[in-house]
Amino acid sequence: MSQLKKNNHSHFSINKLILISICIIALGVFVTANYDDFTQQDEVSDNPFDSDSNDELMFIKSHEQDPHPKSIPNGVYVGEYSYKGNNYHERMKFGADNTVYYELVNIDDGSDYSGKAKWRLKGSVLKYSMVKGDSFLFNPRGNYITMPKKEVLIIHFSRDEEAVYIRKRSNKKLVSF
Repeated sequence: MSQLKKNNHSHFSINKLILISICIIALGVFVTANYDDFTQQDEVSDNPFDSDSNDELMFIKSHEQDPHPKSIPNGVYVGEYSYKGNNYHERMKFGADNTVYYELVNIDDGSDYSGKAKWRLKGSVLKYSMVKGDSFLFNPRGNYITMPKKEVLIIHFSRDEEAVYIRKRSNKKLVSF
């Protein structure tokens, strides 16, 4: 009789162990799946270019086949513009070593962002690599640009948005980067 009780007790323990193991595995899967969703949401919110539509991607790709602008950006370009209700001051310095320094200041709240990257032209698209600093300043897909004159650089962010005009300044008028 004691042998029978012993077997029932060990059978009961094995069932408990299996049930606990299944619960732990299910909890692990649940936590891991929710953590992945949480981190993916953070990644999307950190990079504004992840939300680009297919139209915007096609807009950039279509200009990669265009000829290079007649002028190549060099020197310092500055401009001011409004975007989504905020006013910005923008400054880009193109160096001879294909490095671009970018500074963006939100005039309304005083926040400023800066970064630098290597650049090259693919058609009429300014492509960036080796980005340092505030990476959101540099669209990983590139920016379609036009230069109607050596003194004017126009950045077209998308087909629907207004382009940003920045003008070349002499080094005498600007504080160095």
